[in-house]
Amino acid sequence: MNRMTWWLGASASLFAAAAMAQVPQKRPGVWAQSYSGRKADPAIRFGTLPNGMRYAVMHNATPPGQMSLRLYIGSGSIAEEDDQQGLAHFLEHMAFRGSTHVPDGEMMRVLQRHGLAFGADTNASTGQTATTYQFDFPRSDADSIDTGLGFFREIASELTLSQTSMDSERGVILSEERLRDSPGYHAVKAQLGFDLEGQRAPTRWPIGLVDVIKTAQAPRLRAYYEAHYRPDNAVVVAIGDFDADQMEARIRTRFADWRPKTPAGPPIDYGAVKARTEQVRAFAEAGAPERTLVTWARAYDARADTDTREREDFVRLVAITMLNQRYTDLSRRPDPPFLGASFGQGNVLKSANLTNLGLNAAPEKRLAALKVVVDEQRRAMRFGFTRAELDRALTTLLAEFASAAAGNDTRKTTDIVDNLLDNIDEDEVATSPVQDEAQVRAWARTVTPDEAQAALGRAFAGSGPLVFVAAQQAPAGGEAAV
Repeated sequence: MNRMTWWLGASASLFAAAAMAQVPQKRPGVWAQSYSGRKADPAIRFGTLPNGMRYAVMHNATPPGQMSLRLYIGSGSIAEEDDQQGLAHFLEHMAFRGSTHVPDGEMMRVLQRHGLAFGADTNASTGQTATTYQFDFPRSDADSIDTGLGFFREIASELTLSQTSMDSERGVILSEERLRDSPGYHAVKAQLGFDLEGQRAPTRWPIGLVDVIKTAQAPRLRAYYEAHYRPDNAVVVAIGDFDADQMEARIRTRFADWRPKTPAGPPIDYGAVKARTEQVRAFAEAGAPERTLVTWARAYDARADTDTREREDFVRLVAITMLNQRYTDLSRRPDPPFLGASFGQGNVLKSANLTNLGLNAAPEKRLAALKVVVDEQRRAMRFGFTRAELDRALTTLLAEFASAAAGNDTRKTTDIVDNLLDNIDEDEVATSPVQDEAQVRAWARTVTPDEAQAALGRAFAGSGPLVFVAAQQAPAGGEAAV
């Protein structure tokens, strides 16, 4: 009997594991459309070099005669070791401070001669999950293309990283750190630290640690550079008014010889979402923004971007829209309980999948408004939505998708680039507005109020509710009152 019970339990576990194994998972470093079964935007040409570097090329003439180039590195501050905190951002600065074939300062001078202004057209950004280099050229001629791709190739593996240049750049980075060190920044850090408690992301901020910025030497910076600036961790994006065949050929030629200098490291351990019941955290600091959030946390959704998962996302979007419509209606009353409230859900920093109820209310109305927001959420959870609410939400969403599809052929180059980079960072399939509209129109015909209510239930499952209040003064009664 004991053996039979064990066998049944083991069989059930194996069956569940096998079922999970059948659900395709995201594959970082690979184009998502190659394994998810979904078709990407047909106007974009996707490719992968033998060394693993990916690229995306698209001809787009809005605006005419211009182009946008991006070098995406799939590592940011979360990838840093304890003694490297701040070096991903430091390295971004050093990318303009000299390389094998470009002397210190020459890159900026050449780009300025091509009509690029620093900040607006020439820039770089370091986030927690990625680092991106940006060149927006006012011309898309052969010289501009060669210049942009040539500089990206230098950044990829040829940076000098001299100690002298590094020492002279410290002051610039420390100045940035002082500018960012604001009450709003403190509130964001406190909120993320609360939502992702015990995980890696809240301990790795792009600006890093002052002591590391002040003392890090070139060998430590180079160790981060060689570990993460690898062809299999990079994507070149080129969109603009050029010949796509020629651009693709130039990219393939320019980056074919890029080789990693160190073996690939182990996957990042982002940490697990903690199992928590209701908790409250109040953050108070003069100058902090007034903000109240109620959060539910689940494990990061690593499922591949399949049609099945996309339809599930759309049903959830319908549910989100219906609940947000209720909040909008409440805010338009003669004596509204709050200035605004909204509900959203999504993956965050490859660490967790979060649902947030956000509230904006005057400090003296905050707790009463919080009760109204939560009561409405509970009402929707228990009783669901009416057919009229569903039709209203579908009408709103379909109009938005139709408007985007109507502008498919006149999309701005920079908008296409930004959307593509977001999809790259999340290992999603980049689709066109026309594709999106056709898909949601088909799905809209089959969505039911009960299905939307079930999606709402899944959205508010997990650890929580985690109630976070940011304010200039602590709420009366403190966390206990909240």
